[in-house]
Amino acid sequence: AAAVVAGDEVIWVGGFGEQPAADTVFMIGSIAKAFDATAILQLHERGLIDLDADVSDYLPFSLRHPEYPERPITIRMLLTHTSGMAHDLPAQVWWDNDVAMLAWAETHLGLDLSDYPFADGMPPVVDYLEYFLRPGVEEGSDAWTAAPGTPLTYSNTAYTLLLRHVVEQVSGQAFPTYMEENVFAPLGMTETGYEAAEFRAEQLAVPYTRFADGDRALPLAGQAASGPLRTTATDLAVFLATHMNDGSLDGVQLLTPETTETMHARHVQLSGHDSMHDRLAGNGMGWWLWGDGQSGHGGGTPGFLSEMVMQERGAGAVGMVLMVNIGCSLRCDRDIIEEHFIPIRELLLEEAARTLATP
Repeated sequence: AAAVVAGDEVIWVGGFGEQPAADTVFMIGSIAKAFDATAILQLHERGLIDLDADVSDYLPFSLRHPEYPERPITIRMLLTHTSGMAHDLPAQVWWDNDVAMLAWAETHLGLDLSDYPFADGMPPVVDYLEYFLRPGVEEGSDAWTAAPGTPLTYSNTAYTLLLRHVVEQVSGQAFPTYMEENVFAPLGMTETGYEAAEFRAEQLAVPYTRFADGDRALPLAGQAASGPLRTTATDLAVFLATHMNDGSLDGVQLLTPETTETMHARHVQLSGHDSMHDRLAGNGMGWWLWGDGQSGHGGGTPGFLSEMVMQERGAGAVGMVLMVNIGCSLRCDRDIIEEHFIPIRELLLEEAARTLATP
């Protein structure tokens, strides 16, 4: 599924393959971090979160790097991946994937489930976080890779677990409820949510992983424990269009222009490249900056791969959304990225720019 944005309009949405309907729902992986950051910055605008405050002020436990206990870990550090926190907590593969997905990985990928720690049920997220992050826990040493304030340590834990829990603590609402009331509903994103059960079965794109002997379907529920975001190309394009237009769309102000600029600004200078772009220029808050003025976020989960990109062209801002149901987590298919995904992204951006420039 794909969508094109030109200026402040979603000008085209297309679906292809065996499930081409416009309301087909995909999981979007780490693109959800852009939504997480938006929620945190909304609460910042309301005076409820100080970006430079110690995150412990918003948690029911104290968070400190065990080797640097004197250094506070701030909300800003978590948003910009500079907290020093590892990519994932110990045992997070068990947390991020539901039992059906783990059983599939055991059968098809040889994952060893003998040490599965949640046989008696998943603990509340605060218990899971506190166990691995409170000072003195032996396993907690693996939760850190660098000193707080040292760029760049990309961390799923910082976003999908910690920052979402901060939203819950500050707002007094479950995270999905907060997002529905403050992001999805105001923007008219009626086909966006966090659980497979929220959608009709026929809406859910069947996730696949590619093997030499063909594609194998994964469980539809997939990642459930840490709350994966599911959406359509249309809904995701509306969210992107809002960010492309200073945080507002069709009279709905998601963020102020100043806050939107802060979210998209380069907070960490980076070089080199990532798996989807030739040049990595930096990162903002839930937002990556690449070469040629492109910015946004990508995502990969078992059975799904997605990208959301905006770019300033001569005639104005253009953007595109691209989602496929071949994944890049647990097992990654590089061919789908390099031979298909990247060229399609560039084609969509070119089409958006051509449309915008046409009187």
